[in-house]
Amino acid sequence: MSLPISVLDIETTGLDQKVDRITAIGVMDADGVRIYANQDESSLLRRFAEREEDLKEKVFVTYNGEKFDIPFINTRVKKHPELVQFTFQAHNHIDMITFDPFNKKRYCTKEEMARNTADIYSPSTTSAKFLARAYTNGLAGPLLHAKLMAHNSIDLTTTWSAFWENLHYLDFQTFYKVFPSDDKWQVSTTK
Repeated sequence: MSLPISVLDIETTGLDQKVDRITAIGVMDADGVRIYANQDESSLLRRFAEREEDLKEKVFVTYNGEKFDIPFINTRVKKHPELVQFTFQAHNHIDMITFDPFNKKRYCTKEEMARNTADIYSPSTTSAKFLARAYTNGLAGPLLHAKLMAHNSIDLTTTWSAFWENLHYLDFQTFYKVFPSDDKWQVSTTK
């Protein structure tokens, strides 16, 4: 079965899913980039759930999404009773952090993974730690919001580019069970 590819990345006010909140959810696919931000967390999550309702029909590519982005979204959804019917399940998920032919099982950043596996160099933006601190302290204004959007867009583009660059290598295809088929890529939905 051939499924469309979407990259997912979130921005938060910190790392604690129980107390920190989501400030942006970015999705990138063949149609472009959509970033859900600049609103309260409940509205942001609702817009994401409504616009991305065909989640089962996509392959989500993330960087550390299995341990961070997806659990964070689901924990935060539970904090909002009006969203109780929504659970984000990436039925078909490729987490780029698990593919490490060069980094010998040590943690590496998204930028380092992109450099090492696909010769991609990401431009530097405002750090995620700075953005989280500013949002936590109520300093979110138009300039900071623009920096948040730029940061999320670059994260999405880095993951998107690294995925498509790596897709041409046999070790990557074998690891994630993705294979070329009739000028399209087949992504196995079985693990």
